[in-house]
Amino acid sequence: MIDSTYAGEVVIDTLLLTGPRGSWDMKDIIMQSSVYENIFAKGTFATFKVLDVDDTIGDLLMSGEESILFQFHHISVPEEEPQRASYIFSINKVTTIQGEGGLQKAKTYTIECVSPETLVARTGMIQKNWQNTPISSMVNDIFSSELGSPRGLVTEATKGGQDFRASNIKPFSAIEQLQKRAVSAKVDSSAYVFFENRDSWHFETIQALYEQPHIKSLAQTDAIGSGHNDAFDRQIIHFTIVSMLNVEARLKMGAVATRVSMFDQRTRDFKEKIFNPTSFFNKGGFEGAFSKIGKSLHIPLNTRAPTSQIPSDAPGTATSAADMMQLIVQLQVFGDTIFQAGKTVDINIPKTVSLTTDIPPDPIVSGKFLISKLRHNIESSLTRPRYTCIVEGIRGNFNTEIS
Repeated sequence: MIDSTYAGEVVIDTLLLTGPRGSWDMKDIIMQSSVYENIFAKGTFATFKVLDVDDTIGDLLMSGEESILFQFHHISVPEEEPQRASYIFSINKVTTIQGEGGLQKAKTYTIECVSPETLVARTGMIQKNWQNTPISSMVNDIFSSELGSPRGLVTEATKGGQDFRASNIKPFSAIEQLQKRAVSAKVDSSAYVFFENRDSWHFETIQALYEQPHIKSLAQTDAIGSGHNDAFDRQIIHFTIVSMLNVEARLKMGAVATRVSMFDQRTRDFKEKIFNPTSFFNKGGFEGAFSKIGKSLHIPLNTRAPTSQIPSDAPGTATSAADMMQLIVQLQVFGDTIFQAGKTVDINIPKTVSLTTDIPPDPIVSGKFLISKLRHNIESSLTRPRYTCIVEGIRGNFNTEIS
């Protein structure tokens, strides 16, 4: 008899805890696992709920030096090669719940984990000075010398050279300061994000991430069935519009005309200019709807330092960031290891209308979205583990053409 496969099928290849006092194979005792990725957070995060019947975790005498290797793959369409996901985490916290009934001698543990680089970044202070150096090069320098990650950093080149002194600050704090000053050499008026997904770390603009081709098409249909087929694998189980419009927040973030004041402390020269920013993510003319100044920036200048693009690009950066956070959609879909934070997906949700003919896609929640947050969720059962993903997508332009 041929064993059928189903959308959301998953195989856990490895779940191994390793420490100085031994290792623990948890693959067959896992009850639940969740892995989180977020383009607005530094590092990935995971939780594992496991059942320990032999007090193995007690014998390991865990001290915080332990790591976990987690590898899994979903059951793909038969003719396709499965794409395996692989994560390495450091132990951050362990909590325990005493078993009940016939499991009085067993314990259920919840193990919280973070990226190793996240813990490394909590230690060590940077004392370094860069002169006339692109910010992207500074971030690369900090990443390679301070974090020591073998996973690498994908960097989008920044414009021009700048001076920067890191005086007794931690790596993530230094990168956060540089992130606010960075201006892309490739695209205009877009904010940088520093984050980690399964493939690597990233220092890129939201705009460049959004311009990538989508990795998968998702649709909400009336598909009914139990077997694994391509249409069912792409099915949206449930969706929620987290945010569709917030004009007050948009104005507060600076999506309108901005006054930029520049003062050179050496020459005492004061300049003031009003910028009417444009945004890649909004083509509806929102900025022109308000004639008054919405935000004021004060930027110190140093004529002895290299020329900076911060004054002219800061308003556009704020505008693009404000526009991008307007439309947020959260989807529950069948699990697929192809999903990663920082990638794009194409969403097709039918318009809510009473028609018997073909229903057009909803113009608001259909089209290309950038995955800003992602959760891989695996639930164990008596038969087969079930794998779903919670995908949060953002898109700032309601007028984006639906592909």
